[in-house]
Amino acid sequence: MQLWKKNFLLTFSMFLIIFNIGLFYITSQFSENELQREVETAISEYESISYTFSNIYKDDSGSRLLDYLYSQYSRDQIYLKIYNGNKLIKSTLPIDIIQDNNKIGIEKIANSKYICITNYSINSPLQITFMKDISFLTQKQQERLLSTLVVDFLLSLFVGIMLYITMKQINKPVSNISHELRTPLTNIQGYAQYLMTVKTSEEERFFASEYILKEARNMQEIIDKLLIMGNIREGEINKTKISLQQLFEELAEEYPNVRIQPTAKNIYGDKMLIQTLMRNLISNSERSGGEIILYASESSIILENKDDFIDKDILKALNKNLTVRAENIHGYGQGVHLCHEIMKRHKGSLVYESTQKKGTKVEVIFHPLLRN
Repeated sequence: MQLWKKNFLLTFSMFLIIFNIGLFYITSQFSENELQREVETAISEYESISYTFSNIYKDDSGSRLLDYLYSQYSRDQIYLKIYNGNKLIKSTLPIDIIQDNNKIGIEKIANSKYICITNYSINSPLQITFMKDISFLTQKQQERLLSTLVVDFLLSLFVGIMLYITMKQINKPVSNISHELRTPLTNIQGYAQYLMTVKTSEEERFFASEYILKEARNMQEIIDKLLIMGNIREGEINKTKISLQQLFEELAEEYPNVRIQPTAKNIYGDKMLIQTLMRNLISNSERSGGEIILYASESSIILENKDDFIDKDILKALNKNLTVRAENIHGYGQGVHLCHEIMKRHKGSLVYESTQKKGTKVEVIFHPLLRN
């Protein structure tokens, strides 16, 4: 597994652990505070009931006022059991409970929850047991928990996707740099070994040293440009006038199997990035063998290889800048993502065409059109 994927999994796992613990704690505290408010409300209601019944009770448990109050409280899901001494006056409790005096508690009966208060008021001549159904609160908390889990899942999914994209984006310059440094490093290594193993003249040593220095500078410039493209380093891509004829001649000198057609056209772009783009395309194409033809049209640079053919599925992936499995690319795909990124920076596009009869054509399209 790549290092950036391991870092993603570690970072995302830590986020999930910390976020879910925090979310669980906040939800628990909220539910606990909500229950405490209900208990305080129940105590106030109990004291109000105790005061009311103590004032209107006159040894007449069947009075219309008391019956009316009982029915009203029951409608509000408040149930009472009232004693005067040892005499039961009235009970509307759904189930008889035994609870210590001066006690406030939560009782679960069947599928319902109740706040139970027994003889909490010391100033009342009556012994009152109070029960209030708070099943609605439990249902409300369950609905909130379900909503919290849904939000938690969606937010975690969003953060995971954004974190994955961000870490992948950060890793792109590293992958591009490692890919682009292979060729200059190979050249530097070759010339260094040549200097060490072959007896050379002063002129040859100077030429080899100059080439090594040139490649080292190119490597530094490539690194700087790729870091800027990856938004890891501040800076701008400097676009200048580039002669396509000169660019083609330099590429033909570097790649002997490239045949160029003369052109007087120019483009505006970053020369180092355009060279990197063309080197990638030529390197991929020459793996299939055959002669590579390089020329310019009205709006694009075109690279053709009649001996090359790309399967339609891979062709579709290359045009859409999708990831292609290494065992399926057969030479193509290496650095193509970077090529698309370079063209995006130049407000252009990269288009592949391939048939068995005509071979493969890669069109590097610039907007605006190429200029003479």
